[in-house]
Amino acid sequence: MNPIFQNKLHTKALSSVIGDDYTIYSVIVFSERCTLKKVSVSDNRIKVINRSYLNYAIQELSLLTTNYITQSKVDDIYNLLYPYSQVTEEIKAKHIDDIKINHIINQNVDKNDVVEDIMEKAITDNQENETA
Repeated sequence: MNPIFQNKLHTKALSSVIGDDYTIYSVIVFSERCTLKKVSVSDNRIKVINRSYLNYAIQELSLLTTNYITQSKVDDIYNLLYPYSQVTEEIKAKHIDDIKINHIINQNVDKNDVVEDIMEKAITDNQENETA
């Protein structure tokens, strides 16, 4: 799935949990092994960068706001989000499979390749569970 689109879905989910009172800045970071070609983003709250530009991007985004949140609000947001980080590996795997399936539905992808990947993972998971 397109990382920028996937990140957009994640920020929507984040907003649905913490509310619309906070501005969410997105920094989508790729390793230096990736070459970013013609990435155009029209929203100045979103950065698509290589890792070497991370500090610069954070500094640039920090200049966009004058409305910083307090440590108490950071703690409140942390407490809201923490339960979402406490999921099993099984739930994480299902989430990834759901993304792949939605990608098939929304894109013109070779369905056989993705179905094979999902089936192979299910077989591997089943074998690991049997040996455990």
